[in-house]
Amino acid sequence: MTNPDGTTAVADNISMTQIISGLGYEFNFAKNFYFYAYAAYTLYNELRLRDENRDNVFNLNENNTGYFRTGVKYKI
Repeated sequence: MTNPDGTTAVADNISMTQIISGLGYEFNFAKNFYFYAYAAYTLYNELRLRDENRDNVFNLNENNTGYFRTGVKYKI
């Protein structure tokens, strides 16, 4: 990767920190089957690539975003 100052660095590890808040709903519509819906928002989002000295090489998508997820679950 090329740093903003023009030097090249190799990322050895990734560091991710997130704080997420949200609500969820589950509805049982048959034995062991559930419909679910979740809505959430990231309050803090940090994703970094680091070199062997734990210096930041690159920061990825630090924007806070919302998301919505639905589906069907089978619980045993």
